[in-house]
Amino acid sequence: MENIIIENILEGMDDSDLVNVGLLKQVMSQVELKKVSLHVQDIPQESEHKEDHKEDHKEDFEEDIAEEEVLNSEKVNLKFEPSFIKKLFNKTAVEEVKPVELDEVNRLAAELIVRDAKINSLTDEIDEYKAKLESTKLSLREAQLKEASKLKCLGTLNAQMEQMKEEEQCNVSTINYLQSQVAYYQNKYSKIERIHQLYNNLSPQAKDGVAIVLRGISSVEGLMLCIGNHDNIRTLWEYVVHCYVSYLEIAEEVNALFDILFEQYAEVYPNYTRAEIEADTQFNEYEHIRLGPAGEIIKDVKFVGIVHAKTGHVIQKSLVTV
Repeated sequence: MENIIIENILEGMDDSDLVNVGLLKQVMSQVELKKVSLHVQDIPQESEHKEDHKEDHKEDFEEDIAEEEVLNSEKVNLKFEPSFIKKLFNKTAVEEVKPVELDEVNRLAAELIVRDAKINSLTDEIDEYKAKLESTKLSLREAQLKEASKLKCLGTLNAQMEQMKEEEQCNVSTINYLQSQVAYYQNKYSKIERIHQLYNNLSPQAKDGVAIVLRGISSVEGLMLCIGNHDNIRTLWEYVVHCYVSYLEIAEEVNALFDILFEQYAEVYPNYTRAEIEADTQFNEYEHIRLGPAGEIIKDVKFVGIVHAKTGHVIQKSLVTV
């Protein structure tokens, strides 16, 4: 068996490999010689056949030692090339593998294939996750850019909103001012507007009566000018009392016109105001003029008189029924 292995090894070697084989043989001979010498010393009682076999090996080892000495004398380098060692062991490994070891090698090879397949699968998964990670990073970056854009737009909108709020506040202030001005002028000129309405709605008889007592006043403008004179106010008051006493139909119309004209007059002359009088109070000749039958309790107030605002002195009496 050993000869067959050696022949198979030598078939694929060149000259340099053969030289290495010779060197290897010398080394192995020394190793075997030492093993045999130790063995002879340990078991001297073995059979004669074994002794002869030892002697034969010993002679062979002695020859190998002689050859080694020649090589050493010629300073031969016993360093083997790696390629030679690879050829040698690869060659012998194939010849001397046992069936059990071959099964083990096959098992390991199968496991190696499975491992390589798992490695390839994991590598593919890693590449896939890397691609997903890159995609996620890209999506995240896009989302961040969109978020930054939205935040920028939001900042712009907030600034615009603040500006609009300021403008709105300014507009509100302007509107409030204008409304106050409108209210002021409405209050100021509302009486004039009412005077216009009342005078224009007077019956022809009432207009003629007013024009007579006020010496030819026949327009709203004329009325507005004449009420600044206290004598004209007193004269108009007396005309109203005359209409009630005479039971003229125009009494209520002239009364309403006097009320609004006196309000305008009181704004210019605040020392004068209307008297405070109510029904179901005691009649007083100093403050009241009785219309109709005599009595002690005021039943109805037809025409309110005028008093001094500070002293309460009666300027014109109130016309009442009892």
